[in-house]
Amino acid sequence: MSKFRKANPLLAKPAANTLGQHLQSRLNARRKVERSITSVIERDEYGNETLLPTSVVLDPLSQAGFSALRIAEAKKAAVGSNSYFCPQCGQPLKIHAHHNYPGCADAAFFVHVPSDVACPLRDQGTSHANWAKYGGVQEGERHAHLKLILAKCLEAAPDFSHVEVEQLAVPGDRRSTRPDVSAVHSAARLALDVQLRTAYQHVIGRRESYYQEKGFHHVWLTDAEALGALDQQGFQDLYFNAGGRILAIDGQCLRDSERAGALRLVELSLLPKLTTSRRIANIWQRSMVSADVVLLTREERARGGVERYANSLQAQVGAKCGEELTAIRSAVASGEEQHGYLRELSVVAHSVGGSGVHWMLRNGVWQVLSWLHKVLEYDEGAAEEIQEVTDILLASALAKNWSHLVNNVLVHLPNVARVLSGETRSRLYWLRQKDARDLQHFHKATIAAVLPRLAFALLSTPPRLAPTVYQLPKLDG
Repeated sequence: MSKFRKANPLLAKPAANTLGQHLQSRLNARRKVERSITSVIERDEYGNETLLPTSVVLDPLSQAGFSALRIAEAKKAAVGSNSYFCPQCGQPLKIHAHHNYPGCADAAFFVHVPSDVACPLRDQGTSHANWAKYGGVQEGERHAHLKLILAKCLEAAPDFSHVEVEQLAVPGDRRSTRPDVSAVHSAARLALDVQLRTAYQHVIGRRESYYQEKGFHHVWLTDAEALGALDQQGFQDLYFNAGGRILAIDGQCLRDSERAGALRLVELSLLPKLTTSRRIANIWQRSMVSADVVLLTREERARGGVERYANSLQAQVGAKCGEELTAIRSAVASGEEQHGYLRELSVVAHSVGGSGVHWMLRNGVWQVLSWLHKVLEYDEGAAEEIQEVTDILLASALAKNWSHLVNNVLVHLPNVARVLSGETRSRLYWLRQKDARDLQHFHKATIAAVLPRLAFALLSTPPRLAPTVYQLPKLDG
């Protein structure tokens, strides 16, 4: 008989901070950028300005959250309503991703929007970070070939008309852009751009704002045979802001469009994959889609993509521990105490490679789950309850460790943020500036398993493997 006793997995404590130190070291490994602009002025929707460290604004963001912020800021900049300003000169700032760490917010930095105003911090953000330009690169013959393929796919569909390549969207307008392909579907005017290399953030924002102003339905596409480029920041900005979905072209598109007499394009969708090692990876799901998907607005595509991601994770985790998930969700919804559900918590966390139950108890995960459930299910009659539970959470000993998650959730739920008092919002700003370990990184898989509506925001990352591709056909003439 072994002289060693089996430890109770629910009560056993890990070696002092071993797991935490390991995970934190992985996070810190990316933080290699010396930022020249170390603090920024953040202006909220009410016009209030707060001086915040750059690390507070950028470091806690997930890859999806980082891309969402970049696109939102690009659109605001296009209409002159920037959110971030230099504390030295007061001029607007924009966000750049480090070319060695695309998608890593903790390796990103702020730079000035081009202007003639002198500032000691101007341009230093780029020189210190050694960033590389991607936009403006000539994309060559393959780009031209793909545009013709796309045009022929549209011409094969009788419900599309006025198909043109590289014509001004609005003739006579000096601001008009020139989409790669344009077409008309019923009363809708379409502008389609084939992107082979990552684009400048301001180019994406300017184009989308212009097309929206002029009433065009704008669509971004890429090359289905060169998906290695999709880990670049410009592409991440496109598909993370569309719920992990991006349209692409390959040889099968033209063959299927001509065979069906209707538009057929490739859509790549991010989905979670629960691996045999109990880790959640991300994969591309490849499917052929018709005009009804192409004509979805970005908001509709984003909602559908986030919902699809959540449903996929829920199905996979539910197949392993469905009863435990149901019990936890019911207990969280009814406000029960955590101690009656330690086994269920342990099973769910183990199934997704999450931290042990000891760390969850120590880090206040149950209280955070309860708060998240209430804000996700918020309705107008529960404003006082939301105020109360938020104040309780922000007054807890670990409030500073969860403040970034709270802030990110409130950014995406403005109807909830608006019911909170100014004092509560001020406390959240104060907590975000505290030097504290961000606990959402250690428990995000478990949180997403219990509350899958947050799965895309917490877990989505660029897949490492590209899907199956098809050769482009030669075009006659």
